[in-house]
Amino acid sequence: MNQEIVFDFSNVYFFEANLCAVLATIIEILEQKGKKIKLINFNNKVETILRKNEFLIPYNYEAIFDNYDTSIKYQKFDTLLKEDDNNFEEYIKEQLLAKSDFPSHSQLLGKHITLRIFELYENARTHGSCKYIHACGQYFPRRPEKPLNVTIVTQVKIFKTMFRSF
Repeated sequence: MNQEIVFDFSNVYFFEANLCAVLATIIEILEQKGKKIKLINFNNKVETILRKNEFLIPYNYEAIFDNYDTSIKYQKFDTLLKEDDNNFEEYIKEQLLAKSDFPSHSQLLGKHITLRIFELYENARTHGSCKYIHACGQYFPRRPEKPLNVTIVTQVKIFKTMFRSF
């Protein structure tokens, strides 16, 4: 049985930063099955964004300062730690609302934005039946539509149900 899984990025020329949450969840599942993970052959553009959002730090890469301040750092939250609820709320405030290019807003609007995003986290924590929640994203303030990509992913446990006909 192969105990090492290699993700080869040699043919990947663009990777949306928010998808690191999805990739991290896949890696989490593989690691739970005893697999060792290796990430190799990044092109410079892909490696740069994955270092800016700090996804690659556990894989012996150093973080890169985000000059444009548009990356929303990858972070893993432990659903069993009550303080991670507070950490996620701070994550929203620091990684999103405090961005220099994020549209100006009142304190009340900031609170409403935080509550709406926190509701996604809370739903994942409450209904996901998982240990970790992975989050990250990217903000594109220079594009006309100013998209904000935030991804929150949890490993959903699927339970098999047996049905009997009577």
